Amino acid sequence: MLLTQISTTALRALLVVVFAAAVLGKLRTGSDGMAEFTRWVGSLRVLPSSLSRPAAYATPAIEAGIAVLLLLPWTQTAGFACAAALLAAFALATWAVHRRGIRAACRCFGQSTAVLGPRHVARDTLLTLAALGGLAFRTLGALPGPSTAPALALGLAAGVLLALGVLFLDDITALFDLG
Repeated sequence: MLLTQISTTALRALLVVVFAAAVLGKLRTGSDGMAEFTRWVGSLRVLPSSLSRPAAYATPAIEAGIAVLLLLPWTQTAGFACAAALLAAFALATWAVHRRGIRAACRCFGQSTAVLGPRHVARDTLLTLAALGGLAFRTLGALPGPSTAPALALGLAAGVLLALGVLFLDDITALFDLG
């Protein structure tokens, strides 16, 4: 039971921090940030041009909504399910962009010069698996009982550390020249 509490808390923290950072990165300069993000979504040519603008504006709202769902105890299962669906869509879109040879900088968390590629597909796939893991904990009867402070603290610390790895993936790969 303790391992379930730690794991569920870690997965929630990971996803909440990642989605919150994504929202803040897109909205960092108000309408300028959203205008830039909207142009970027259109440049990916994943969606018909008529859907690019609505999708760009919906993305941070959906990400924020998922973070809220994950924070509230009675909506965590829905939060994990929505996170898994959105992250799987991101992974597929990133894979399609890469396969078509479109060289677009990653704007997932705001500004970046790193070109979307296999590491971004892997990142989104691993985040999808994290969301599915959280969903499994919530739906397969492994629901945590009353939380203990040490379990919450350990899970929160683990989730935040994992999120930092996700958020700084491009910097880490550049540091080690992992391309």
